[in-house]
Amino acid sequence: MKYLLMFITWIKTVNAFELIKRFYGNLIDLIGFIVDKTSEQGADIAIRALPIVSPLPNAISMYYVSQDALGFNDWQAKAFAAAIELSLFGLFEVVLIMFDGYQRKPKRYEYPLKIAVGVAITIMVLIMAVVWWIETKSPVLAALPLFSAAGASALALRRWHNHNEKSEQVEIGSWIERFEVANEGRIRAEQTALSLSSRLDERDRSNDFLAIQVDSLTHQIEQMESLIKSASIGVSEPSESAKSEPVGSDKRRFNFLRMLAETTKKSEVNFTEVARQFGTSDTTMRKDLDWLIKNEYWLNGNDWKLTTKGLTAVGEPLSN
Repeated sequence: MKYLLMFITWIKTVNAFELIKRFYGNLIDLIGFIVDKTSEQGADIAIRALPIVSPLPNAISMYYVSQDALGFNDWQAKAFAAAIELSLFGLFEVVLIMFDGYQRKPKRYEYPLKIAVGVAITIMVLIMAVVWWIETKSPVLAALPLFSAAGASALALRRWHNHNEKSEQVEIGSWIERFEVANEGRIRAEQTALSLSSRLDERDRSNDFLAIQVDSLTHQIEQMESLIKSASIGVSEPSESAKSEPVGSDKRRFNFLRMLAETTKKSEVNFTEVARQFGTSDTTMRKDLDWLIKNEYWLNGNDWKLTTKGLTAVGEPLSN
């Protein structure tokens, strides 16, 4: 009772039904493999052995009959029997070799194959006639060379089949290789096209950005040209503080304003050199800059540039 309970527990634990099904399936697969392999190899062995086995009864019979009918001694009878046994086997093997060559190069092996087949058939008929003439008790043995011919034909057909299978495999492999090469070429072409497309997109974006910048600069230039054209020719009246200044001071300041318009930052202005050009001191030139800033002709600080009023003022040419 104890062992029965242990067995039932084991069955529940390891799922015995699945183990039995798996074992039986593996057993059937093994039996099928053995039968299939045995039948395949057995048929091949039988076909290959037929050209050797079929002449054997004739050879044995000729060994004994030739001693009585032809008066051969033991060595002569053995040689005669061996000739009958091996001649067809050797000739049929040559036929098969020529047949293999014919499958590879038909033009080269056409006539050798015909000669080999003709010689083999002639020898087979000759052996059948000799056996029929000598073996008076059992002339049926004369038909045994036909079995050798049947075995040789079977081998030839088998070799023809194997050759066709190899040719098809080579052709399939060649097509697969061509397909893989073409597929790789297509992939490389797609990658190249994708790369070119990406580069063209980047170039288009760059061109668009440049076009936007050009349009912006063109618009700014047009605005500046419009302001210059619409500016009055005369200079605006100076402020009351400027009216008390000499006229020469106004000319100097506005000429200095023109000079400042050519700079981008204050550090570019050399007051000493500018004062030398205007025949005055650098202190005076700094005061002129302060006057221009105070009267809103020039902007100082981060925006070092002309004001709208200053842009209008430089529209009139002034002489030193």
